[in-house]
Amino acid sequence: MDFLGDDEIYSGGSFYTNSSDLGRLYSIGSRVDVYSPPCKRTRFSAPYLFGFEQNKRPSIEVLPDECLFEIFRRVPEGKERSSCACVSKKWLMLLSSIRRNEFCNGSAAAEENEMVTAVLNDAEMVSCEENKEVESDGYLTRSLEGKKATDMRLAAIAVGTSSRGGLGKLLIRGSNSVRGVTNLGLTTIARGCPSLRALSLWNVPFVGDEGLSEIAKECHLLEKLDLTNCPSISNKGLIAVAENCLNLSSLNIESCSKIGNEGLQTIGKLCPKLQSISIKDCPLVGDHGVSCLLSSASSVLTRVKLEALNITDFSLAVIGHYGKAVTKLSLGGLQHVSEKGFWVMGNAKGLQKLMSLTITSCRGITDVSLEAIAKGSVNMKQMCLRKCCFVSDNGLVAFAKAAGSLESLQLEECNRVSQSGIVAALSNCGTKLKALSLVKCMGIKDMAFRMSVPSPCSSLRYLSIRYCPGFGSASLAMIGRLCPQLQHVDLSGLCGITDAGLLPLLESCEAGLVKVNLSGCMSLTDEVVSALARLHGGSLELLNLDGCRKITDASLVAIAENCLFLSDLDVSKCAVTDSGITILSSAEQLNLQVLSLSGCSEVSSKILPCLKKMGRTLVGLNLQNCSSISNSTIELLVESLLSSDRKLVLNVLPPLTGGLPFDGRVLYWGASDLQALAVAAGSSPAMTTCFRIYFVSYRSPRFCGFSLSLLFFLFPHLTRLMASVTDSSSGTRITFIVILFFSLAFPPPISVGSPIPSRGSEDMKQKKMILGSRPPQCVNRCLNCNPCMAALVTHPHHKNGVRGTASKGDESYYLLSWKCKCGDKYFQP
Repeated sequence: MDFLGDDEIYSGGSFYTNSSDLGRLYSIGSRVDVYSPPCKRTRFSAPYLFGFEQNKRPSIEVLPDECLFEIFRRVPEGKERSSCACVSKKWLMLLSSIRRNEFCNGSAAAEENEMVTAVLNDAEMVSCEENKEVESDGYLTRSLEGKKATDMRLAAIAVGTSSRGGLGKLLIRGSNSVRGVTNLGLTTIARGCPSLRALSLWNVPFVGDEGLSEIAKECHLLEKLDLTNCPSISNKGLIAVAENCLNLSSLNIESCSKIGNEGLQTIGKLCPKLQSISIKDCPLVGDHGVSCLLSSASSVLTRVKLEALNITDFSLAVIGHYGKAVTKLSLGGLQHVSEKGFWVMGNAKGLQKLMSLTITSCRGITDVSLEAIAKGSVNMKQMCLRKCCFVSDNGLVAFAKAAGSLESLQLEECNRVSQSGIVAALSNCGTKLKALSLVKCMGIKDMAFRMSVPSPCSSLRYLSIRYCPGFGSASLAMIGRLCPQLQHVDLSGLCGITDAGLLPLLESCEAGLVKVNLSGCMSLTDEVVSALARLHGGSLELLNLDGCRKITDASLVAIAENCLFLSDLDVSKCAVTDSGITILSSAEQLNLQVLSLSGCSEVSSKILPCLKKMGRTLVGLNLQNCSSISNSTIELLVESLLSSDRKLVLNVLPPLTGGLPFDGRVLYWGASDLQALAVAAGSSPAMTTCFRIYFVSYRSPRFCGFSLSLLFFLFPHLTRLMASVTDSSSGTRITFIVILFFSLAFPPPISVGSPIPSRGSEDMKQKKMILGSRPPQCVNRCLNCNPCMAALVTHPHHKNGVRGTASKGDESYYLLSWKCKCGDKYFQP
């Protein structure tokens, strides 16, 4: 006997294959097929039939994709469409495959409905036009990094942003190695976000020409395209972009092994609005592609960057001739370009509007070619030479004389440049040079300047000499006499300078120093800092003394007495103590915003009142690797600084690089503190700029359960906060970084109360029955007891002994409490 009832006859046809599915539906109109319930009773007692009922698909899943497509295209956008996408992956992919113009808008739905009047039709058409205007102005941004970059997330973005004007900017950084972004994911973005204006793809090996072609066909408003390490994208995809995206203004191609001359040639011909081009490490790109691109888009192309390409002197000649609109040029790693190519580029006289030039690791840059470039670019204001080993003092001086408009000169790892070349360049640079930067120039040797002092460079305001080991006190004294109007001085990593060399520079600065960075200058003493505070205290705003081990409290005294506008002070790894911090906090005219005490081992917990006092103006505090500051002091400081409703960046943990992070002080927050913090950060707009929480649990088994429960407690708060920040139009962010370390293998920490001594098993059992547990940490934190001790307070038994019996199975067990030895605050273990 057939228990399924498949032999029954129904009126009308249907696409349902199972009658039990149809039994749940009823007719709602004359044009809908009518189904009558089956005459035979279904035998649910049959075991095989019951198993079939469990494994059958839902009735809605029986519908073919064509029917679901017609249903979904009539679903209103917004919550309704997003709710449908959350049902299943199939529905999500179906919704994301529908183009924006395929959805039924308000006017089309009105025409299908015979009950809607013409007046309502007009009203809906007006509202539809207004929505289109809003969509065109929408510029939402989404970024996917690492494992989060999948096709499913891209489909969800395409569906979710469709009701908010469409996605305007998409950044994909890296890809999931198992379920990475493919052509399907880009296709969903292309169909759901036609208003896309900026697309950035980094490290996406599974995305090829098909996905990029879909973006080009659907997103005609695309203006910026960034392709980095995309080995599957070739000239075909780039040509599709050139043919369909006529508004393309910025193109960045890096490490794309299949992109060559043909794609660049098409870009140059079909993209009339191209203003910025960057090509790096593309082995198929040669002179033909670069020359066609520059010659075709020469009228509007303003920024050009070419690095690690197989181009020759011909390409540089084209740049010099056709780069009439180029204002910023960067050339790096061009091993096949000789001195002749740079010389022709300069003498072509086409780079008249060039204002910034950066040349890195190019052997063709010599003294002759450098002078030719300076003569051919009369409006150049910024020049940066990195790793140009053939540039010497003669070329530098000739360049300084020819470049009359030069305002900034940066030399990095130019080892043939010496002290005499720097001095001669400063004296011949004219009256417009404002900034000079020397980084890792090993050719500079500290020699006494026996010649007469050349004419000073009164226009120089910024001087940066970093990590030049040969630069000493004699060279610094000469620079000080040459540049009397310095305001910003950066001498990081100059171990050879002493007080005798820096004092003349401080005395010769007439304008008043504003920012001074002396990090790593280990030979400087309090004499220099005292002179700096005395001479420039009225203008000094930033002072960095990181690593100056001879700096003591005397420097802090001079800073407190003379500095009026100092807002950023870094005395990390200095020999300062509590006394210096106390004096610093007592200076009423000082309003520090950033204070760094990292690695100051002489600073202890006694500075807590001082930090609280300075906390009224602080927005950044670094207590990294301060081994003398206790955990309780950190807890009190956090409570005090976070009690005020404002932003603060607090760094108290050692760097999480190598090993476990228990080498420094462990920062711990209770559940009430984190709850208040989450609520405050969610309600205060002032705290939404930058806020990071580092949470490290104690190495004790009893904290593991608390950490897990705390994580579940904070999850809804963090989700709400991140959602609100992501949707915010102001671009602010809140970052909660929760780091949980469960190290059960380590011994538990020793309590601050009186520990239980080791005795025999019977004695220990009796002791535990009396105490109930080990005394916990004193939470009163009055800092009056040294060490902090908890006093035992016993409580009478419960009247029926129920609680004691339930806890230990013995009526002699009773609960107890502890309280601060000098306070009144009670707490239970």
